[in-house]
Amino acid sequence: CIPLIYFGGANYAVGYAVSEHPLGPFEKASNNPVLEKNVEKGGIVTGTGHNSVYLVEGRKTNVFAFYHGRTQKTGDERVVFIDKMRINENGLLVVEGPTTDPQSIQ
Repeated sequence: CIPLIYFGGANYAVGYAVSEHPLGPFEKASNNPVLEKNVEKGGIVTGTGHNSVYLVEGRKTNVFAFYHGRTQKTGDERVVFIDKMRINENGLLVVEGPTTDPQSIQ
C-alpha cells in the first residue's frame, strides 16, 4: 500500500524544482523533499507543508520558511512553524527543520 500524500496526511512534504526559464522546463531537485516529517528521526512533527518563503533584510541568516505541520500534542490541528533556509555548498536548497525548539534569527 502506498501512502497518500495530501495536506491532511502525516507524509505531506515540501520539494522544489528549478529551471533556467520561468515557464520551464523544470527539473526536480535531487534532495527532495526538503521539508518532511521527522518522527522517524526522533522528532514529533508530521504533515509539513504549504510553505512560504520570507526574507529578513539586514540579518546574517535572512531567509526563512513559514509552513504548517502537526505534532503529537496538536494531533490533527495544524500549527505554524518557522525555520531557516539556505543554499548549501552544492547549490541545493536546505530547510533547517522541522524544529520545535526556540531559535535565534541571528
